[in-house]
Amino acid sequence: MKVLVNATANTVAGGFTVARRLTEALAIARPGWQLSVLLSGGVELHHKLANECVANRKAILAPASTSNRAQRFLYLRSALRRWVQNERADVVMQMDGMFVGGLSVPTFCHCGDPWPYLSEAQTGRFDWIRAGAKRRAYGRALQRADSYGFTSKFLQDLMLRHHHVTPKRNAVYFNGVPQDWSHRDRTQLADPHQRPLELLTVGNICPYKGQHLVIQALPALLKRDGLQDLRYRLVGTCDAGYRNELETMIRSLGLTDRVRFDGLVSDDGLKNAYARARCFVFPSVCESFGIPPLEAMSFRTPVAAMHAAALPEICGDAADYFHRDKPDELVHSIANILLNQDHAIRLADAGEKRVKQFDWQSTGEQVATELEKLVNASQLRHGFRDI
Repeated sequence: MKVLVNATANTVAGGFTVARRLTEALAIARPGWQLSVLLSGGVELHHKLANECVANRKAILAPASTSNRAQRFLYLRSALRRWVQNERADVVMQMDGMFVGGLSVPTFCHCGDPWPYLSEAQTGRFDWIRAGAKRRAYGRALQRADSYGFTSKFLQDLMLRHHHVTPKRNAVYFNGVPQDWSHRDRTQLADPHQRPLELLTVGNICPYKGQHLVIQALPALLKRDGLQDLRYRLVGTCDAGYRNELETMIRSLGLTDRVRFDGLVSDDGLKNAYARARCFVFPSVCESFGIPPLEAMSFRTPVAAMHAAALPEICGDAADYFHRDKPDELVHSIANILLNQDHAIRLADAGEKRVKQFDWQSTGEQVATELEKLVNASQLRHGFRDI
């Protein structure tokens, strides 16, 4: 079977990770398939994935102009049909949850984007316009796709409730972590209380991800006995304008030597960051799943997470939660993990169990089965027409 995966829109770290891991899981689940992954030649991360594609997963680089949202939209409306014909695809998998009409094969849409539906995440001046356009496009895709997948029950309920539609077929396909992460040798990991006094967040650095809330909480944390040496480490991309805002805030709070921006790091660098952190903080208000907390749990790193979006569904009882409008809760959650050894160990143990419930191998098998059903149903319909 030949599968064409359109991942041109998965340009940021979270979406890229899903495209990378899910196509890898599909290739492993069905070694006899040929997966062609359509990527954008203008995105650095996509070149990384292209270099990883081997065996039954190959990369196709679209023009660099497709890194631009408007150019990508125009390009795909004509080019995707050509790719289906040239690659002789049996099914198309849309990794951005959108639907492209006029294709001669079934479409499976995979969505992991709650942003258009969450006003608290729309912080830009004209975000409401872009959010409205995306909601309309998702509404059309829900109606027209042969099958629609969501990364959490939270997202499924959010979108179906908003649009008042029931897709032809739809289901939740959880993200996960690689098996070598979820089944890590715990003897190689230090217990939380043996690690440096370091907080960590991983992910894109932007207003709705909430890293500024952790920065604002630092002065109160530093006043606690035993936390005078506390540091905060941020891993992820940040545009220059917003970083300037955060650095201004950091200087005004006297935290210049307490906060460190690492940008994007290598896989080994990321593992090292998780392994040395005493507490992983995830203050995002907009998550359709939330892979970084699970990654942290695989290193027995206790997690403090925002009680918002899909995070309670995914993290379960393996995280200490706080609410967006209650900064004292954030301070308490972090301090409780850093200073209460028994609590930190309990969270580390719970996280170690929790992360094993989410693995790409299982999700890859579920998605592969769904794609097979779509292709078989399509072939059956075409057979009836021929008769």
